[in-house]
Amino acid sequence: MNSENQKYLVASLNERNKVIAKLKSNIFSIKIDELVKKAIDAFEAEIPAVTCHRCNKQAVITSKSMDYPIPFNEECHNIVLHNFPRGYCKYCEKDILELRTMAALEELIKFEVLYNLKYEKELPKELDFKKLIVMSSEE
Repeated sequence: MNSENQKYLVASLNERNKVIAKLKSNIFSIKIDELVKKAIDAFEAEIPAVTCHRCNKQAVITSKSMDYPIPFNEECHNIVLHNFPRGYCKYCEKDILELRTMAALEELIKFEVLYNLKYEKELPKELDFKKLIVMSSEE
């Protein structure tokens, strides 16, 4: 990645935690940036329950596939997104999608599309969310 494309992500750490981060990166002979990527990739947590904003009933968390349309060359290109976790209301039969999450997902999918265009690859027909959010494999 060239330096003009880099942005900074700031984490608030106390002095002790900064020393721990430096120590771990030194022990494993990796940069702190790589340590952070590996930590994010390894992080697993349960997705919190959501309430449907239409009927106010508790939704279930699902990871079923969903169609994700993107405009391309005045047409709509559809990508099937697998394993994307989100709320689903069984009563309304609707997905519950949080605006900030969807904005970040859209930005990430744009990176994938632009990468494929840059390297003259075919636009993806399918993406696996679990693979899409892995940071450590970044070029």
